[in-house]
Amino acid sequence: CDVAPRTEPDQNDEKVARPGTASEWAELARTQNHRLQLLDLFTTAGTITIDMRDDEDRLQREQADHRIWRGGASKSAIKISKLGSTLVSAAWNGPRWWIFDESGDEVTLQVRSIDARSTARGTDRLLAPPILMAMIGLVPFPATAPEDFVGVGDGFRFTLRGIEVGDGGERVFFPVNAEILVRRPLDGPASVRLRDESGAEVAWSELTRVDSV
Repeated sequence: CDVAPRTEPDQNDEKVARPGTASEWAELARTQNHRLQLLDLFTTAGTITIDMRDDEDRLQREQADHRIWRGGASKSAIKISKLGSTLVSAAWNGPRWWIFDESGDEVTLQVRSIDARSTARGTDRLLAPPILMAMIGLVPFPATAPEDFVGVGDGFRFTLRGIEVGDGGERVFFPVNAEILVRRPLDGPASVRLRDESGAEVAWSELTRVDSV
């Protein structure tokens, strides 16, 4: 099942949006990409709350622990566990990513090419480590401002028409739409909404506590 669409309004949604300027985007992109450089090598741990819909469209809420590793622009891993037992672990190393699913009676392993058509839609898209990194705000901003770049209060909102990650020969492009809200540029994205080709929201993440680095 997909992560449930968000229903509560964002505190910035009701503020009047204004067109963003080229100089504002240049500064925002510079700040975000510098932030990624500072986070090039790191590991962190915390908790994650996941709202999901089951086959009968009933809301299910799960809280779990997560551990994240990032080893450069094209290497990352994430592990999600509950009560000390690993549920899912996924990793990305250049041209391929893989996932161990330990939530069922049998452990399953999936290996995917990073640009495989199978990752363009469905659950696999959401579990690809580069997409997971983007959903927690670790996504580079392009040099050119998106067409819908607007200022909202003291922050900004815009949509990335695709996510490009990696370095050199390991640079890949994901054809997904990510709607991003930035409340304070130094903190990076505050929320990320992933939308499918029709514009429907399929996943949403929010950073609830921010520590500047």
